[in-house]
Amino acid sequence: MPARAFPDIAPSRGSRPSVQTRLKQAKFGDGYAQSAPDGLNHIEKTFEFQLRDAPIADCQTVLDFLEARAGHEPFTFQPFGYDAAVQWRCETWTEIDRVTATHGNMSAAFIRDFSP
Repeated sequence: MPARAFPDIAPSRGSRPSVQTRLKQAKFGDGYAQSAPDGLNHIEKTFEFQLRDAPIADCQTVLDFLEARAGHEPFTFQPFGYDAAVQWRCETWTEIDRVTATHGNMSAAFIRDFSP
């Protein structure tokens, strides 16, 4: 089954991608070390999705979508600067922090997913 598309809600300013490598390392005396990639997709890309002072309805749409994926089901999303949508999953997100009666904040941590 193809991954579902993330709702058409743009992230707020301050949302940002980050990269971390996963390596196997062997450390030797005098500070010498050897490193090698840990697996085929050892470059882990993440995206910190944020909604700031956004309509509560948008925040709730995102939360409902993430809860339906339950942390393990992938979805497609195209961050700003990417040429195309890629597959992600989200294991961690925040509840809505209400700023006013109609607006709130929330965030989620997207992890690049390589499952078929």
